[in-house]
Amino acid sequence: MPKGVYPGNQNQSKERRKKHSELIKKKWQDPEYRQKLSKAHKGQKAWNKGKKGVQVAWNKGLIGYKAGKEHWTFGKPRKKETRKKISITNQGVKEKNWNGFSIRKKRIRIAQTSKYVNWRKSVFERDNYTCQKYKIRGGKLIAHHIESFHKNKKLIFSLTNGITLSKKAHQEFHKIYGYKNNTRQQLKKFLLSY
Repeated sequence: MPKGVYPGNQNQSKERRKKHSELIKKKWQDPEYRQKLSKAHKGQKAWNKGKKGVQVAWNKGLIGYKAGKEHWTFGKPRKKETRKKISITNQGVKEKNWNGFSIRKKRIRIAQTSKYVNWRKSVFERDNYTCQKYKIRGGKLIAHHIESFHKNKKLIFSLTNGITLSKKAHQEFHKIYGYKNNTRQQLKKFLLSY
């Protein structure tokens, strides 16, 4: 076989691929060959020993892999129904409670814009890089939206709608009040409690 040409390679003719496939099948039917291979692999860790359909290390994360079959769909996008099922599973909700694709992705996309980065920097500078709950300067800081991010789209880049919180304070706030429908009153109550 020429260098760089493999069984699945499109450079080969159908006849050549079929012939190669038959040779491999014959090889695997030979008990001596299988025994030699078994001896060669003794003592090595088997990634999928005794488990059918388990992906081995080299192909984890590849789209379109079906265990036990040579079926690769590189570059083919998944169907919308499949993407929906994956999204429902990842969100950990039932289908009736599913709230659509990429709400988190939209937020991430906005957070990567220069406008958002400037807003965040302005909030930090206004608050002198100090957590407004614990009054600790520096560390891991978060520019928190006072009014909810997803409900008040007009206030996303408003300087009056931002406050600097430490990562710890931010997590505590959302643990108490959740991630939706946050208000100024909730924040005032949170900042006064210690």
